[in-house]
This record gives sequence, structure tokens and C-alpha cells, in this order.
Amino acid sequence: LGRSLLLPGSDGRSTVHGVSPDGNTLVYDRPSSDTDYAPFQGATPQVPFEQGRAARIPVEASIGDSGVITTLPLPHLDRGGRGVFAENGLWWYSSQPSTGLFGDEVLYYSRHLPGARNVVRVSDLLYDWRVVDLDPPRSRVVIAQAFGEPRSATRGTSLYLAGEIGQNPRLLLQVLGDVYQVLVSRDGRWLLCITQQNDSQIVRTVWAVPLDPAKIDLRDGTRAGALETLEWTGIQPNWHLNAAFVPSDGPPVKVIVDHAEPNAEWLAEYRLDKNGSDMLDARPPSDPHQPDQAAFSHDGRYLALRRQHSANGVIETVPLVPGGETLREGSLPALTGQIVHLQFSPTDDYVIATVENLDGVDRGTTQQVYAGHTGKYDLRKIASAELPYDKDLPAVALPLPGSLLAYIDAGQQLHAVFYDGRNDTVVANSVRAVWSLKGANDLSWWR
Repeated sequence: LGRSLLLPGSDGRSTVHGVSPDGNTLVYDRPSSDTDYAPFQGATPQVPFEQGRAARIPVEASIGDSGVITTLPLPHLDRGGRGVFAENGLWWYSSQPSTGLFGDEVLYYSRHLPGARNVVRVSDLLYDWRVVDLDPPRSRVVIAQAFGEPRSATRGTSLYLAGEIGQNPRLLLQVLGDVYQVLVSRDGRWLLCITQQNDSQIVRTVWAVPLDPAKIDLRDGTRAGALETLEWTGIQPNWHLNAAFVPSDGPPVKVIVDHAEPNAEWLAEYRLDKNGSDMLDARPPSDPHQPDQAAFSHDGRYLALRRQHSANGVIETVPLVPGGETLREGSLPALTGQIVHLQFSPTDDYVIATVENLDGVDRGTTQQVYAGHTGKYDLRKIASAELPYDKDLPAVALPLPGSLLAYIDAGQQLHAVFYDGRNDTVVANSVRAVWSLKGANDLSWWR
């Protein structure tokens, strides 16, 4: 799996809390020391939510080409948070259960900010000022502010685009209902938003919103506004409406919408530079099952998703290019009550499916990992990985360049195995978690 470098001060309890897009910088935690706090003695103003010296602190580590590691202690951020790297700083998601508020407050750290500790607060959950998505390459945040009584006809949400610390917010969209999902396109030009009104009738809507209308010509058929709407009443497990951007580094920007009603389910593709849509796949809906994680290939040409028919799961690869044929990767031993996570290997030649039970009495201790060569119907079990109780301790990783899968078994042994199941090898003992340090963050789609 390559060379090993020990992160300074790390121990058996250390975990990774954030990785930069290039994989060369990360944040981990380690035990604190007096020297970590010395540079900040008497610093003002106080950092939001700071509660004195902590036993463990986050540390930023940068790995140079020669393998030399440089570190920067971040004692003003809580050890239990997670980070997302911006161009010149780090957003830090911090849960504050003592406040009684649901969700994460978001802080921003940067050496370029004034003050000794260089931290500001971006969100404010008490006043419904929530960070709902980030645009790291352009150091921007999307903020939602709800108004009106929940589950009533007066409930609504305003969406704003702002700078990295929430400065200069600009209103993008004001809609009825609550925000269910918000995504910024890879090129930073579009916002995809799913809203839901929960009144006497449930109304879910998919919106496409230009983030810089001055640079997008809305007069020549550009698709802005509501793409699709679905209405139903009561509990209807066969009804759903979800959407995601197709990963792409260039135009046109495309959106995939998954629309299901009792008698049919279809996938439609919208190009945001023109009106109309193209049908990609239509069929009777699969049986209701737990929400799962579909996956885009790295080149954006394929979408892998789960279909469920009674006790039989099937993984299908849907082409996102004209004239392609939907491919079945084979039967998947997954029940309706189990969760399936799908990924493409780094070189897109394999589809990886991980099957796990829900939390509860029957949760179990392992998750089963299956792999199938793209389009060749040969899905097979290649690993039985540990199912950790802490979601911050992943037991499966797909390292580059893409020939091997790394996983931790129930005995906390680190394994490496080829995607076709060959040469399963124990690499190390007493391992708690394994991370992939590089990879796009827009290749997964919770449906």
C-alpha cells in the first residue's frame, strides 16, 4: 500500500477529521500539551464555544514531496469536529449538544484572519442561520434561514450565498417549505436544491439556481427554476424525488433526477444550458428499501444504483451518455432493511457494494463487501469488513492508484485485496480505521 509515515504525537485514539482535495494536508487529533496553548495565552476575542484546555486537540499536518511532515496545533477547535478545506482556510463542523440544538455549528479557521486564534463563527443555529453546503474552490458558503411555523403553510426558507465567513450574504432563492438538500456544482455556477412542504399535502421540488446570473445567459433557454415537483399525502414508501449533479469538470452542467411513483420510476437528465430533459431509464419501481448510496463513475459516464425486489437486490449501471445500455452487475445479497453503499474503483473498472445492517439489536459486527467488473455481471463477495460503531472510523478504503481495496476485519486486522478477490493479504494488526486520502466528494448520491 506504499510507504508509512507516522503523524507526530498520534496514538491509538487518533482519527482523521478532514483531508484536503490534493491529499497532502489533513487534520488529525492527538493529546494536547502546554506548548500547544502557550502562543494563545491572553488572546482575544474568545473563540466561539471554547471551554478551556482539552485533553486532545486537532492538528493540521502537511506532507511534503520528500515525506517531511509539518504540523500546526489547532487547540481552539474541538476534537470531535470535522473539517473541510477551503482555498485559504478550514471550515470546522462542531456539534454542540449542550445547547439543545440539532445540527452542527460551523466555524472558519484561517491564518489570514485577524486575531491571535484566527477563528470566526459562520453559522448560528439558535437563529436558524445554517450552513447547508460549501463551495471550497471558491471559498463560499450557502446558508439557509427558515421562517414561519414548522409543518405549516407559512413555513419557508431563504437561501443565501456568502463568503467563507458568512460575509456579504446574497439572497438566491426564497421558497415554501424546508430545505432537504443543497448542492453546488463542481464548476461553481449552479445550485441544486430540494425543498419539501409538510402541510396537509407533502410537496417536494427540485430547483436549479444560477449562482452568478451575470455570467449565465438566462434568455437563451437556460434551465433555471423548478425542474420537477412531486405531491403526495400520508406515508407513501413508493414515492420519492431526489436529484444530483453529474460530476463533470466542464460544460454542460447536467442534473439527474430520480422520480418514483406507485406504478413507475424513472431517471431523467436535465442539461442546465437548455430546456427539456432526456429520459435515461424507466421501469416499474423497485420494492421500498432503506435509503442507500448510489455512485457516479469518476468520468461521469455511468451511474451505479441498487434495485430491490423482495429479498433480492440487483446492482445496475445506467449509462449517462446517448445510446448506452443499462447493465446489470449481478445479484446482491441485500435485504430491504439493509443499507447499500456503492462506489466505483478509482479507475472505474469495478463497482464496489458494501452491505450493512441498521443500528439496533440486529446491527451485527461486520459489513459485507462485493465487487463486480463494470458491465460483466460478475458481482462477488471479496471481503467481510468490520462495522464500526463510530462513523468517523471507516473500515473500508479505496486507495489510489486503484488496484487494491483496503479493509479492516472484525479482528482489527488491516487487509489488502484485489478487486477480483485475489491475494487477500494481512498488512497489519490492531488497526482501528483506514482512510483514502484522495478522491472526489461529489461521486456519491444518497437516494
